[in-house]
Amino acid sequence: MLQNFWSGPYFVSYNMLLFLRGIQRQVISIPYTVFLHRIPDDRRAECSGDSFGQQILFSIASCVLAWSASYAVAAAGFAKWVSPLRILAVVSPLFLMREFLRQFAFAHLRFVEVAVIDAIAAAAQVGGLWLLASFGLLTAPAALGVLAAVSAAVSVPWWIRSMPELRFRGRAVGRSWRRHWAFARWSLAGDTIGMLGPYFLPFALAAIRGDSATGALAAAATLVGVGQLFVTAISNAMAPLAAETLAREGVDGLYRFLHRRFALFGAVIGLFGIVVAAFGPSIASALFGGAFAELGPIQIALAFSLFASGLGTVAVIGLWVLHRPAYNLPADLGVLAVALAAAPWLVPRWSAFGAALTLAASALAGLMVRLVMLRCARRGWTPGNDVESPDRVAAVTMAQGEAG
Repeated sequence: MLQNFWSGPYFVSYNMLLFLRGIQRQVISIPYTVFLHRIPDDRRAECSGDSFGQQILFSIASCVLAWSASYAVAAAGFAKWVSPLRILAVVSPLFLMREFLRQFAFAHLRFVEVAVIDAIAAAAQVGGLWLLASFGLLTAPAALGVLAAVSAAVSVPWWIRSMPELRFRGRAVGRSWRRHWAFARWSLAGDTIGMLGPYFLPFALAAIRGDSATGALAAAATLVGVGQLFVTAISNAMAPLAAETLAREGVDGLYRFLHRRFALFGAVIGLFGIVVAAFGPSIASALFGGAFAELGPIQIALAFSLFASGLGTVAVIGLWVLHRPAYNLPADLGVLAVALAAAPWLVPRWSAFGAALTLAASALAGLMVRLVMLRCARRGWTPGNDVESPDRVAAVTMAQGEAG
């Protein structure tokens, strides 16, 4: 059943949605989070309004891109890809707006608010999926439809809640975009390169071993994805807290903060990996049927990938806050290089397990390089000594705000 539910085209379209979220985070959310706390209070509403304007444009672009792609694949004769892409065109603007509003609340240190709304959204989404399953209507398009409906229901009140903190300035959106781009260009390049392997590996798996193998990888990823929720939640809170720590305690305080987060991530994700190794096959069999009882090796490989990428996330945030996004690029190139080298050898031989091993090896390579770069970033660091410094961005923001 699951391989039909998460058929190749729909699983790939879901990964494309995550790919768009990654771009949005790098270009809009992360620069906003890093710069916000260095901007004077009387200019923060303008900064927030500019970022919100960028998000609206990005959402429109994602919709147009997916809809245009559906016509392109139809003309090329790939009919089975048309429906997933058109569903993606509808889901992506709503999902991306929800994610932006979450990051907006995180940047303003409203962690309890995010936790409550996320809990409500999760309950609504699980409830919707359960109802669909109860009536025998649970399909990939229906599941993505539930995601879109929940995203819309959450975003509207959240947007109303945030309106007093937004001040729109029209042409200033373009100026704000250029300021963000000065920081985000390296981060986006590295993140895009690093995501090419993990997010487009399902393409290779579907092409080489078919939809059944893709469904097996999706089933294992669904269970291990529970641990990814922890990584995502903690990393969302980490960036603003790390920026605040650097401003208050300096670089030594920041590195103490990062060391504590390394220990937290290692302990929690390591424990999660032990649970996956011990009970993962039983859980997969209970949820998806006996045919999926042999997902254990795939789950363990994905859990190790999660462990390495989770620790790598701590280093990534440290480099962002130090205004060294370019230092992440070598690690992201390493992730892609290992994926390209391992996938042609592992995927044809071991199918979904080979794809999981590829993800684990590439994540480990990325972690090793990031740790080296984080150590290098500390040497000779001084506040405001590069073009991406938020101190300089704050000065530009004030000057342009007065001029505009």
